[in-house]
Amino acid sequence: MVKMSDCITGRNNNFNLIRFLAASAVIVSHSVLISGGADVIEPLEQLTGFTLGDHAVNIFFVISGFLVAKSLLQKKDLTAYASARILRIVPGLFVMALFSAFVIGPALTGLTPTVYFSSLATWIYVPLIASLGVDPLDLALPGLFTANPFPDMLNGPLWTLRYEAIAYIALVLAAAIGIYANPRRFSGFLALFLVLFIVWSFWRPMPDTRSSLDHLMRFFLAFGLGSAFYMLRERIIVHGGIMAGLFLLMLALAATPLYHAALLVFTAYATIWFAFIPAGFIRRFNALGDYSYGIYIYGWPVAQAVIALFPGLSAPEVFSIGFGLTLTLAFVSWHGVEKPALSRRFALVALLRRKKTQMA
Repeated sequence: MVKMSDCITGRNNNFNLIRFLAASAVIVSHSVLISGGADVIEPLEQLTGFTLGDHAVNIFFVISGFLVAKSLLQKKDLTAYASARILRIVPGLFVMALFSAFVIGPALTGLTPTVYFSSLATWIYVPLIASLGVDPLDLALPGLFTANPFPDMLNGPLWTLRYEAIAYIALVLAAAIGIYANPRRFSGFLALFLVLFIVWSFWRPMPDTRSSLDHLMRFFLAFGLGSAFYMLRERIIVHGGIMAGLFLLMLALAATPLYHAALLVFTAYATIWFAFIPAGFIRRFNALGDYSYGIYIYGWPVAQAVIALFPGLSAPEVFSIGFGLTLTLAFVSWHGVEKPALSRRFALVALLRRKKTQMA
């Protein structure tokens, strides 16, 4: 039997591949919405209660929970933790917002350049998006995508980034009050939260319109389950038979309010299993880089641009045309923005520590 603690040494894993596939699944899912409009229901949503994109986002939160908890708890350095988190999200997001406002916007707006650039919305878009302080679903650029099947919305997927940032902060607070002090205490808290989640599921069993609290409960459980694989690494066995059993349990609970929790538990276990167990040539993907964030943040505006230029395209056509463009932008984002920014994290840590010393 392989214990979790036997798997997590070193960087030889499949996380980059899983994130790449999950981000690509988001693009597939959103191609359906962008080509058909907000009222379109995906077959997978009818079958599982979640779209393909929703399942992919669940996977992202599981991975974040594992990797971020591991980083914070191993290094025990809050300044380094905050620097890494900021540099992983903000620089790429900032450049994407610039590209959207000052390349896509002027090229495809239905307004004249004078009207577009005289609008306050054009100039506040970048700082508002990069701050993560404003719901991106409420932000639009003047005259852009107004005639699309999913009109006006420039970058729908960005709404999840705020919850990611909230999870990062919640992890710090949880560690500060001792929840992550030892496996027993963590297990008790996770069990309590799982019970709370199940009670919540009985009260709100897979609502059609999900509130902010629905999202928080879902993402916090996925994030917490991910961190459990690090905290309980000496106790968790990683085995395909266990994954199969969790899958069958999920199917057995499909018609009950327990399904939502069972689905997330299976998703978490399957994600970690695929991250560490399959080996061989697929591990070579890890050396290529992490293009998932770039795919995630560029996929929607690129697909919106494709449907604006070629109205009437089907979802497969939108994906076929848009994915290559998105992957190109993701490649440039990783090698030109994200990776260089992350390489500066030690400089940022030193700067923050100097500022902290000066303020003391």
